[in-house]
Amino acid sequence: MTETDSVGGPQRNPSLRWSVWVAVGLLAVTVAFGGLPRSRSVRTTEARIEQQTSATVVPTTTTTTTTPPVPEALDVGDLATLVTESGYPDVEVTIGDAGVVLGGTLPDEASRRVVLTIVGGFDPSLVVVDEMTVVVADLGGDASIDATPQRITLAGSVSDQATAQAVLDAVERVYQTDQIDGAITIDPTRTSPARVAARITASRPELAEQLRTELDAIDPALALVETAIEITDPAPVEADLAALLDASPILFASGSDAIDSESAAVLDQIAAVLARYPDVALEVGGHTDDLGGDRANQQLSEARAQAVVEALVELGVANDLDAVGYGELRPKVRPADDPEAREANRRIEFVVRAG
Repeated sequence: MTETDSVGGPQRNPSLRWSVWVAVGLLAVTVAFGGLPRSRSVRTTEARIEQQTSATVVPTTTTTTTTPPVPEALDVGDLATLVTESGYPDVEVTIGDAGVVLGGTLPDEASRRVVLTIVGGFDPSLVVVDEMTVVVADLGGDASIDATPQRITLAGSVSDQATAQAVLDAVERVYQTDQIDGAITIDPTRTSPARVAARITASRPELAEQLRTELDAIDPALALVETAIEITDPAPVEADLAALLDASPILFASGSDAIDSESAAVLDQIAAVLARYPDVALEVGGHTDDLGGDRANQQLSEARAQAVVEALVELGVANDLDAVGYGELRPKVRPADDPEAREANRRIEFVVRAG
């Protein structure tokens, strides 16, 4: 028979009832404190999984490659003017997404290096994109001569050695050997007399006229020379320095490269002018009169040009200066056989170096 309690329901076992209450209590405590207890093996496995997960997580980083910005203070107009005044009017200066863009045309590869130097000196932080192209002019004729104050380029061919030598002799009466690029070759199939096209671009009319005079003196039975002269405005730095030297030439002791003490003032003035154009490269040309031997005059003109460069460097001039001696090759005044002409022909000149 089934036992019943005093209220008539089934009678419960007291020990069983106690176990149930203990179980309920443990469950409540477990829920309250974060879940069921875990065994040592479970905890160890979970810890290993957590370590492996942490080891495989790579922090997310963002790498952005940017082009250094064009300085806000850059005035592209000033830079373009500097390039133009340095003798490169066909170079275009603009601002692009990547920096300063150099476009337009150049006469040769040497000019590219000069332009890049000018721009780099203007602001070393600039990012420069070089899109300049070299365009060699076709002057026509069997042979051609393309001349600037510092360089002269020979190209083409003629029928015989005598004609080629006559042209070279005329050029060498105005330019130093290391200023002559290219050559005129021999092609026996060419007709005679040869047609020679000459282009002279210079800011000094006397130089252009001198070269034309030498070319016109070639025997017309050998070559017929057609000369085109373009006189350009001198760069501002050239004009400023020429004005100073016209008023007060740099003087030297007779037959020596020692600069006269009276020229200290004009050297200071020249240094002040160059400080306004620190990125412009210039040729410092030394010239003598026609007295004395050719070789001695050549050496003297080189020594005097170098003495001026060294004096300016001592005054703090940082421009790229190239000393060149012309001896008596390029007289400023012709005829050069009177005292006034000789005094004018003994001189130092500054020319912007264009390549």
